[in-house]
Amino acid sequence: MVLACSGSASGVPQCTGPSCACSGSSCGCDGGASCNVQCAQGGPGCSATCNGVTDCTVACSDNCNIDCKSGSNCGATCGANCNYSCDSQKTCTVTAGDHSTIDCKSSNSCTVTCTGSCIVDCTSVDNCNVTCPGDAGATSCGDSKVCGDMKPDGGC
Repeated sequence: MVLACSGSASGVPQCTGPSCACSGSSCGCDGGASCNVQCAQGGPGCSATCNGVTDCTVACSDNCNIDCKSGSNCGATCGANCNYSCDSQKTCTVTAGDHSTIDCKSSNSCTVTCTGSCIVDCTSVDNCNVTCPGDAGATSCGDSKVCGDMKPDGGC
């Protein structure tokens, strides 16, 4: 089943999964084995939520928000200014664009590939792996790992 949201053809996200539903530029899944949200290229401001989904996959461009909670795997690819939150998952994996904020909590692993500057906060995560552009190492700043010139709220 494919559900498409209303809006312009270029910015309409599509979502597949047994519990998937879209409204405007937001899609979400509550429970189920899988959820796949594909936001159209150039569709700014897409939001995707997976709650209790075994395998959640999200692809979006700039200015998107991704929120995964209480599932097994949450994989995402997003552009600049991405906000990715992964809470109580077994595996969190994201490739994020410039000026993105990544928040992993209470998970077995969080694997982040930043293609520009980013801030990664791993709280109660067994394995937190951050790759910065050009193989530059991530800088530790309190509980955060930073690629590039971003600063966490409150500074370092």
